Amino acid sequence: MSSVAHRTRPLACRFKMNDPIPSRLMRQANALNRRRWPIAILPNEILTYIFKLWFESYSPYICLPELSVACVCRHWRRLALGERQLWSKINLTWCDELIDIFAERSSPSLLTLSIPYYNYALPLWAIDFVKTRVDRIQKIRIPYWMDSLNDPEVQSPDIRRMLNQKFPALEELEITFPRVNPEIPPINVVIEPYFMEHNFPVLTHLSLSRLPGMEPWISSNRLRYLNLDLRLFYQYSITPEESLSQGVYSILCSNSSSLEELILTGDLARRFSPLRDWPKNDLHLECLRVLKLKALMINWIPSFFERVLVPVTTRFSMECWDPFGLSMEVEQLIDGEFFPTTYIPCVLLMKRSTRELRFALGNPIARMRCPAIFIHGLDDHKRELFNITVGIPTAPPPTSLSFADDVALWEVISEFLRDPGFSLVKDLTIKASASTIPAPEWVFYSIGRHWGRYLQSLTLSQLDPTELFDLFEAPILDVHPKYQALKSLSFEKLKIDPEKLAEFLDKRMEDGRPIESLRFVKVETSEAGFGLGHFQGMVDHVSIIDCDPQSDSGDESAEGDDEDDEDEDAEGETDDDVDAEEDEDNGEGEAEDEEQENVAYT
Repeated sequence: MSSVAHRTRPLACRFKMNDPIPSRLMRQANALNRRRWPIAILPNEILTYIFKLWFESYSPYICLPELSVACVCRHWRRLALGERQLWSKINLTWCDELIDIFAERSSPSLLTLSIPYYNYALPLWAIDFVKTRVDRIQKIRIPYWMDSLNDPEVQSPDIRRMLNQKFPALEELEITFPRVNPEIPPINVVIEPYFMEHNFPVLTHLSLSRLPGMEPWISSNRLRYLNLDLRLFYQYSITPEESLSQGVYSILCSNSSSLEELILTGDLARRFSPLRDWPKNDLHLECLRVLKLKALMINWIPSFFERVLVPVTTRFSMECWDPFGLSMEVEQLIDGEFFPTTYIPCVLLMKRSTRELRFALGNPIARMRCPAIFIHGLDDHKRELFNITVGIPTAPPPTSLSFADDVALWEVISEFLRDPGFSLVKDLTIKASASTIPAPEWVFYSIGRHWGRYLQSLTLSQLDPTELFDLFEAPILDVHPKYQALKSLSFEKLKIDPEKLAEFLDKRMEDGRPIESLRFVKVETSEAGFGLGHFQGMVDHVSIIDCDPQSDSGDESAEGDDEDDEDEDAEGETDDDVDAEEDEDNGEGEAEDEEQENVAYT
């Protein structure tokens, strides 16, 4: 025993001398911490950037991520306190102590203020805070969160008093005005925001929502973003329409050389009745990149473009809800009352950028008690270019959709087909009324004639596709080949004849243009056991979802990569499925699995 101790003692002493245990443990702990907490070894610049992205994703009304970060550890607290811009967003409804903490920790960086008001007027301490720190304010947001304003006369002086001073650093201003309560007596409600040039020398971003009234006013001449929500809710609470129109014209003229994005929202067809008094071809927005027009009706848009010139490359998008759109004559539709004409450069660019078109016949709208047609256009990146809702006035109002509504849908589609600007459409969706009467033959013929060169995907919902299948048996196809680029077909909530579809697929294969993908959603067929066997060898991918009315299974799907997997999926007898059904149904689910319709293969 002594000999062993004698041999180990020098090693122990040498170990203590060269590598003390505390330092070794500390080194091991640091290595372990680096492996467990990789965020601790990130550079401060990257960590600060992550903090900024995180803070922007949170609303200041829900939580305060700045305080949470500062309480995690000493490193994060030191970094958060050293980056003053992280504390620059202040909500003036917070308590005084919290406002002082953020104002002190963010000094001397610029501030972003949110001043929500819930009652009749802005809080006095908010006005005092703005006055004492006017040199540091970069952004102001003033939302109103109540549904109506019972006494609107008291609000205007508060906004005017707060904004009637010079803001040398203010770049963005956003105000949401309250709605006017229709139950109060008709009074003259005029909120006059004076955005004078000397008060806002560097203002570039201006947004006014629910503006109840406006006299002629002038803003900064350096605006790059302008959003005007001119939906005037009550006639008695607005200024004369001429003043509104001239006020919009004034701000566009004063910022014509700097404006990059313009958004106009409101019932402009009625509010802009003095639009014809604007001089033609006099206002040129030479730097405009984005233009969005949202209104109840769109018959004023051609007149707007006759007076406001925009660059050819401007990205134009529109949104409207017209309850009486299809009550017009066909001549009016062709002249651009229904959709802006193609001779407008930015409208032509919008049409040529459209890659996906969706036509849907909707149920009767409760507000107007009439059906409606919903039209959506999207570009290659799935960004919405236009969103149009067109009402179908009928007397008496129908309780459900009918074939008469389908006729209006075909009329709208024909107008788009005759427009050469939409010739590059690749994805088309049509949703009808589930009428037993099939679509006219000319509908599918015209789609193939005008859009067949680039159309790759076609989706039919509640629409009989018989005329589409019969079209490929017509001899006229030898003269005018149709649907050259079609690769994908999708059928939803309709009845289909598998034999007709198989003949259609065979015809496509004979022509050298086979269909690559088929999709069925809640499809009814006359044949029992409708499944993959009908199309095996004809297409590369088939998806069948909820097509058997006797099946209670949901939107399940299975995929296979070879023939063995395809047979296994079709039979539905995999080990996992059998085990799951034995647990749930005591072994009675194998027969149900054999008839599963929600399968897919590749």
